[in-house]
Amino acid sequence: MFVLLEKPEMLLEFFRELKETTVAQSSEIHELKTIMVEAFAWLEDARSKLNLLNNPSYIQLTRSQALDPISSKYAEDIRRMRYYIESQLHEINNTLDSKWVRFQDSRKDGAKSVATYSRWSGVLLLCLG
Repeated sequence: MFVLLEKPEMLLEFFRELKETTVAQSSEIHELKTIMVEAFAWLEDARSKLNLLNNPSYIQLTRSQALDPISSKYAEDIRRMRYYIESQLHEINNTLDSKWVRFQDSRKDGAKSVATYSRWSGVLLLCLG
């Protein structure tokens, strides 16, 4: 009699586990389908961009278009800022080089010079970093 009561409980436990496993696998399948659809979208996007880049008429069209005035002004501002930053970095580099030479001239002790060199190189890295 005990065996008869035990078997239905085992079956119910088996069905509960089966349902949990099925739900978990169903959610995994849904997630994998979503990832796969996104991957195919990326693939199609890459294919279309590659086709455009291999199309000579598209390349000619993009090269012949001038920038609108706002974008042109923005690009000019970027060029101006780039030139300013490069010139400032050049000035800083020259200043640090001259200070380094004066510092080395003032210090003739080799051991102190090596220790301070590491400090100055750290300062240089921080300034240029």
